Amino acid sequence: MTFRKKIISIVLLSVFANCTKIPTDEDLMGLLGIQVTDGYTTPKVLFVNPGNDSRSVPTSSSIVIDFTKPMDKMAMESAVQLSAPGGNTSYTPSWVFDTRLILDFGEGLTKGKRYELTLNASASKDKDGNRLSKNFISSFYTEGAESTPSVVSSDPPPSDQIQLGWPLNKNLMVQFSEPMDPVTTNSAVGIEGATALYSPVWNSDFTVLTLQLKGPLTLGATYRLRVNPTAKSKLGIGIGKEYLVAFGTGSNLEVPTISADVVLGTPWTSLTPEPYLNTLNGVSKFDKFRFNFSTPMKTKNISGEIRFNPSIAGNFTWLSDRILEFSPSSLLESGRTYRLSIGRDFTSASGISLDQSYSVDFTVDDILTSTAIVPSQVNGRAYDSSCILGSAIDQTIPIPPNLNVAYPILPTYAVLCTIQYEMELLFNTAGASRLKISGDGSVFSAISIDYVSGPVASATIQQIDYIPTANPQRVRVKLSGLLAGARFLFKIKGGTSGLKDGNENTLANDLEFLFYGN
Repeated sequence: MTFRKKIISIVLLSVFANCTKIPTDEDLMGLLGIQVTDGYTTPKVLFVNPGNDSRSVPTSSSIVIDFTKPMDKMAMESAVQLSAPGGNTSYTPSWVFDTRLILDFGEGLTKGKRYELTLNASASKDKDGNRLSKNFISSFYTEGAESTPSVVSSDPPPSDQIQLGWPLNKNLMVQFSEPMDPVTTNSAVGIEGATALYSPVWNSDFTVLTLQLKGPLTLGATYRLRVNPTAKSKLGIGIGKEYLVAFGTGSNLEVPTISADVVLGTPWTSLTPEPYLNTLNGVSKFDKFRFNFSTPMKTKNISGEIRFNPSIAGNFTWLSDRILEFSPSSLLESGRTYRLSIGRDFTSASGISLDQSYSVDFTVDDILTSTAIVPSQVNGRAYDSSCILGSAIDQTIPIPPNLNVAYPILPTYAVLCTIQYEMELLFNTAGASRLKISGDGSVFSAISIDYVSGPVASATIQQIDYIPTANPQRVRVKLSGLLAGARFLFKIKGGTSGLKDGNENTLANDLEFLFYGN
C-alpha cells in the first residue's frame, strides 16, 4: 500500500467503525469519490497458449502468457516455474509491450511429455508493485503423449499373488501397446530371483518380446518378470511405470527351517524358536557345528547371522547349499557354557527367508573328551625297615582334603632306606585319557612337596611312577627326607598351568593337603 493510500485509510477509519464488513481499497477510494485507477488493481493472467490441458502440442511451440497490466520483467521471469520430468525445460524469455511474456525453446519441447507452468504469486510484480493474487498453474501435453506405450499382456499374466507351477522350460513373453525400441527395452526387461539364462527375441513389428530360455529354470524357485520404466517406444516415449509379475516353479512355497548339531559330542535335539532359550550339554572341546537347512539356500559369507558368546574364532564353510559348517580355530574350553544365536538373515534359493530365530546355551562337557580331571582318592603306604613297600594302606586322605588338619603317616626311618613313603594319587579323566607326561601340564612337573613346620627337614620326591590305565589313573609318588614331627605340604598344581590330560583338560583347582610323620 502506498503512503497516500495509508493516509486515506487512517482518515476513514471512523467512517467504517460501526460496519461489520472489512473495507477494501476500492471501498475507501469510492467513498471519497476517487476513481480506482490501474495503479491500484491486481494484475491477472489474461491468456496462455498452449491452453490448460491442451493435447498434442507440437514440439516446436512456444509458451505465450498475456497479462492485464504491464509487468516487471525481471520479477516475472523469476516467478516462472516449468516442469516436465524427463523433458526439455530450457527456454529463452522475451517480451512484447511489457504485457506478453514468450518462452522460446531452442531445442524444442520434448515429445510425449506433460508440461506444467506455474507463476509464483509471491515472486510476481507489475510495474506498480502489485502482485498476482494467487499462483497461476496451467499444464499441457506434447504430441506423442497420447500414445504412451504400456504392457498390455504377459506370460505369466499379471496377478496380485505369486503364481506357482510355472514350467521349467517355458519361455516368458511381454506384449506392448506400441512398437518398442529394442535397445532400451532389452535392458529394461529381465527375469529376477534365482538363476535364469535367456535371450531376448522380438516379433517383426517390435510389439512382442519373448525371453527365450537357454536352460531350465530352477525347481522350487521364485522369480520375478520385471519391466522397468526405462523401456521406450520407437518414438522415444517411456512406458511411464514399472511392470512386475511374480511366479514360482514349485507347487508350493516352502519356508526354510534350520536345525543345528555338533559333529563329535552328544547329538542335539530339535531347537525351539525364540523367545525360548534352548539348553544343551555334551559338546566336545574338539567339536564343529553344523547347520542344516530344509531347502536349498542362497550361500553367502556369514557376518553376524550366527554368533557365539563368548566369541569363538573360526571359519564358516558351505558343505552344500543345505549344510553350513563352523570350525573353531582353537579348542573350546572344557566346562564352559557358550551362547549360540542364530538369526533370520538366511534366504532360500526360492527367495524365502527364515521366519524364526534361535538361542542355545551349550556346555562343553562331553564325558569322553571334555571334562576336568577329577581326583578320587589319595592313599598312603609305608615302607618297612627292610625298605619293602607294605601292601596295607597306611592313610587315606579324603577328597577334598581339610587344610585345617595335618594327616599323620608312618614312614620308615631306617637309615638304609632311600625311600620312606609312597603317596598313590587316583584321578578320573574324560574318556580315560592319559595324563600328560611331557611339556606344559606334565604329571612330573605338577607335583611338589614343601616343608611347613616342626623339626627342619628336606623332604624330596625320589620318584614318580605313572602307568596309564583305565580310570582311575594311578600316580605313585615316592618320598624321602621325612622326619618325625616335621610337617609338609603335598601339592598337585591345578588350573590352566597345572596338571593336564592328553585332551588338554585340567585339574580345576590345586589339590593340597598337610601331613606329618609319626
